[in-house]
Amino acid sequence: MLLFGCEFVDMYNLLQRYIKCSKDASMNIPESITIVDFVILIITLFLGYQIYRALGMRTGTEKKRHGFSPRDVSPSHQESAKAQDENEVREELTQIDDPKLALKLEKIIKADPSFHINQFLQGVKNAFELILKRFLEGDKAALKPLLSPQMYNQFSALIDQREKKKQTADLAFFRMVNAEIVEAECQRKTVRMRVLITSEQTLLIKEGDNKVVDGDPDYIDTVTDTWTFERKIDSGSSIWILKEIADVSE
Repeated sequence: MLLFGCEFVDMYNLLQRYIKCSKDASMNIPESITIVDFVILIITLFLGYQIYRALGMRTGTEKKRHGFSPRDVSPSHQESAKAQDENEVREELTQIDDPKLALKLEKIIKADPSFHINQFLQGVKNAFELILKRFLEGDKAALKPLLSPQMYNQFSALIDQREKKKQTADLAFFRMVNAEIVEAECQRKTVRMRVLITSEQTLLIKEGDNKVVDGDPDYIDTVTDTWTFERKIDSGSSIWILKEIADVSE
């Protein structure tokens, strides 16, 4: 602030000399310019400069922002990313205990490089909970794009049956325990994955005035199912459709 004050005095003295010279040259400069006018001028210019900086006006000398597009990636970076991806795939395959299943999955990965085992299993867990909740809510519209036509008809019939009895379903407790691939196949660009899913649930069926007619609110049931998902590699869609459900709970 002290520096600004010194510069201000120097500029004011310079302006006064300019006015004096201008009057001597008979220029039409007002004689009423005072130090107050000059202060207002300097403050206006200073504020204008600060606003200019705050708005980030481009002058052509700014540094390029971080980030890149695929065109900016050098071949060496592309090769590095590919190598890292291949390492992740190999690591995922080593987690498969069944050698025959691992070989099938490796063939599927070659046919569909976008497939990753861990990502698929996380998607299965999400889909399992989503489908279960939508079924219990009776939301057929949300279920339809996630199920095969046969599975949709089965779900729809069960929902209709529940509504006919004027019953509601309440998932009082849910916890996903595990999901693992137990079978895999690829035929004519169609990939099928059978997944063993274990979850803990407290499912209550109610009717009338919230009267529980099936299920125990104090009991957590361990449920084990196999869900078979299907996807066409050349469909352009990343959605896996639920094809079949089998109960293997003891």
